[in-house]
Amino acid sequence: MRTRLTATRATFQQSGDKGTAAERAFRDTLASYLPRRLAIGNGEVIDTNGSRSSQLDLVVVGEDHPFTFSLDSPGLFFIEGVLAVAEVKSVLTSEELTSALKNVQLFKTLQAKASRGTLRIANPSDIPRFHTARPCFLFAYESRLTLETIADRLVREEGETGAAEKVIDAVFLLDRGTIINLGNGLGSFGVLNPDGQKRNGWIINPTRDTLFGLVAWLSLVMPRFKQLTPILPDYLVQIP
Repeated sequence: MRTRLTATRATFQQSGDKGTAAERAFRDTLASYLPRRLAIGNGEVIDTNGSRSSQLDLVVVGEDHPFTFSLDSPGLFFIEGVLAVAEVKSVLTSEELTSALKNVQLFKTLQAKASRGTLRIANPSDIPRFHTARPCFLFAYESRLTLETIADRLVREEGETGAAEKVIDAVFLLDRGTIINLGNGLGSFGVLNPDGQKRNGWIINPTRDTLFGLVAWLSLVMPRFKQLTPILPDYLVQIP
């Protein structure tokens, strides 16, 4: 990924082109680590209430999601078929962080409808964060902000919104490490203190194994369920 970012910077002069290429490189890399039943795209997400996200750099969908997108062009996604989304930055600045968090807050207003007969395999603590809402994270190749600066911003934002399910769930910086919100500490992704007690809230982990941490986190927080009814019919009168 770092090699592709270097090549991108050498090839493109416009920041928009660089950003698009960096996003594509991240999607391609992540796709190689995810189960084959999943697919990755980018675009906007809607729910049955008519709410709509901004354009998201990465959208992971399950096998039940209709074919409404391609691998390269932005598509339209339905929240019930979405398993995770992300904002992707080549270089994270204060302005880019503000923009990403604004997009995340909009996405977190979308509500996944559990249709009759849907079978959830879920930790009770994860249902509001990762089933009704969906996991959302920020990935950056490089950051001009320290992990501590970003974490302070995330703690303040969660305090303002009043709920973990309304804010971003994790930040992964390839050159610095990870910041993950453990919520109440009872979710499927947990960290133990030295005394064996589960930690809660935000944790910072300076590491060079950022990609491994990302895949491990995703594997635990992406919702698992069996969709017994199709997704699309509930949207037939919703799509503008």
